[in-house]
Amino acid sequence: MKIIKLILLFIFIHSLSFGQAEKYFADANGKYKDGKYSEAIELYQKVVNEGFEAPELFYNLGNAYYKTGKLGYAILYFEKALELSPDDSDILYNLQIAKAHTIDKIEEVPTLGITRFWDSIVAAFSLKFWAILTIVLFILLLGFIRFYFYPTNAGTQRIAFIFGSTTFFILLFVLIIFLARSNIEESSYYAVLVEDVVTAKVSPSENDKDAFIIHAGLKFKVEEKVDNWIRIKLSDGKVAWIPKSTAEFI
Repeated sequence: MKIIKLILLFIFIHSLSFGQAEKYFADANGKYKDGKYSEAIELYQKVVNEGFEAPELFYNLGNAYYKTGKLGYAILYFEKALELSPDDSDILYNLQIAKAHTIDKIEEVPTLGITRFWDSIVAAFSLKFWAILTIVLFILLLGFIRFYFYPTNAGTQRIAFIFGSTTFFILLFVLIIFLARSNIEESSYYAVLVEDVVTAKVSPSENDKDAFIIHAGLKFKVEEKVDNWIRIKLSDGKVAWIPKSTAEFI
């Protein structure tokens, strides 16, 4: 009974949060259609702040930023949308249009299709979501184990074994996704420059030598963090440091 109550509580809380986010999303779409792009951005960001991630959400947010001339943020959210839906032609097209307006033209190394597919699964939801789902599945598994070892009849034991085995393999799969997502957030990942112009440095110090200049919309790999600085690596192999505040992580 306690297990059922916990599951129902989780579903109830999630449904309330989803309902509010759905309203923000609908209102944002209305503002976008009316040409009120800044207001639409505020509402879309509220949905993001609720912890929701969806290709449609990031795609619309990217379009809104593009309409306001914020190229860096537009590309950032198109990239986020593409991670969740790698084969979406509309996202790919708008991302290409946005990148065509960037100053820095650096060729990106393409990733394998199977790698992009796995990455889209891992990035489908936040780390918090995968953690909660792992806990819920673990609680369910404990419940099935209890009914298997303390059955009221043979039929109950058989059902507990079938559902318990299924839950175990699903839990194992979700746990792998959770660990992969956790590893991504703790290790190297990609970011997009949102400042118009940034002078990259040889070391994490404003007083050190200039390495090169980059512009809004450029995507790069983040390899290290030191205080308020991040060490970036461009697709052509160049490495330098920039202030963390000038970029947003995908």
